[in-house]
Amino acid sequence: MYTWKNVTNYFTKVSLFSRKMGPYEIYISYGCMYGIIYVEKENAESLREEVKTVLAKEYEIHKEPTDEFMKKFIETYNLSIPGDILFDDSDLFDI
Repeated sequence: MYTWKNVTNYFTKVSLFSRKMGPYEIYISYGCMYGIIYVEKENAESLREEVKTVLAKEYEIHKEPTDEFMKKFIETYNLSIPGDILFDDSDLFDI
């Protein structure tokens, strides 16, 4: 159902997931901040590029997201954490 384009570098992850129906999803992970931005298909690529630029600038300044940056980013991009998002936490438990 999903196809995705992944962009990863040393500080953050910005991935674009597409679906046949419904909004596209931009998954972001930057330090302790992570979540999904829902976006319409026609705006998905440009918004992903915008988000990458914003995160890169913040990284250059602070290396980790500040509280002020996270609040503004979450409000600006309507970042959400859905209940069905899964993480591989096996490294935390030495599994």
